[in-house]
Amino acid sequence: MIYNEVNGRVRVMSSEGIDKLFFELASESRLGVLHELQLKNLKMQELARKLDLTDTETCRQLQRLGEAHLIQKQVDGTYVLTPYAKLVLDTSASLDFIYKYREYFLNHNVCLLPFQFRVRLAELSGGVLSLSLFRAFQWAMVQ
Repeated sequence: MIYNEVNGRVRVMSSEGIDKLFFELASESRLGVLHELQLKNLKMQELARKLDLTDTETCRQLQRLGEAHLIQKQVDGTYVLTPYAKLVLDTSASLDFIYKYREYFLNHNVCLLPFQFRVRLAELSGGVLSLSLFRAFQWAMVQ
């Protein structure tokens, strides 16, 4: 089960299907395809070349991503992200940030912050965690 906080209340959400999404996103080559398609619509051979994959492997990854409703093939043979995929990738920025600074989050309970701040962690993804500056602020507060 997945839990979500709304207006200060925790509610249980169904986890049905989320495991399938995480499985599709767990592949480095599938993530590579999605990230390349964020930049530009590409044909299968172009994706294979950019990602250094065989045509067979690229075709298999495109098929899986299509079945997961993350990409669509256009009439001209190019592949594009679906609106659903764009939302998934935007949302995953929070997970990227949390993973990047996992050592910090292992020792700091961010769950104490209000929910409306925690869901905005992705907005910090362009920044850099400066522990020395943070320690300077802590030191100044004690003085």
